[in-house]
Amino acid sequence: MATDLSQRTSRRCRAGKGGGEAAPAARWEAPSAVPEPEVPDNKRWYVVKVQSGREESIRDAIEKRVKIEGLMEFFGQIITSRPL
Repeated sequence: MATDLSQRTSRRCRAGKGGGEAAPAARWEAPSAVPEPEVPDNKRWYVVKVQSGREESIRDAIEKRVKIEGLMEFFGQIITSRPL
């Protein structure tokens, strides 16, 4: 009997009767393997002029201060003109 009722209901919904629009069948889909979109990166480039030969010590001081102040999310990679 339940089958007859569902068939009548679906016929009524397809015909536009039954007191409103038919609700779409709910489908459960497994989460896809697509990664979440990344949060926009609002970081900007800045140039700091320092005394020649002190690039590494200044970079280290900036990185230390950023960690102390808890500002890691606002800073990216600090690049110097000399190789690491």
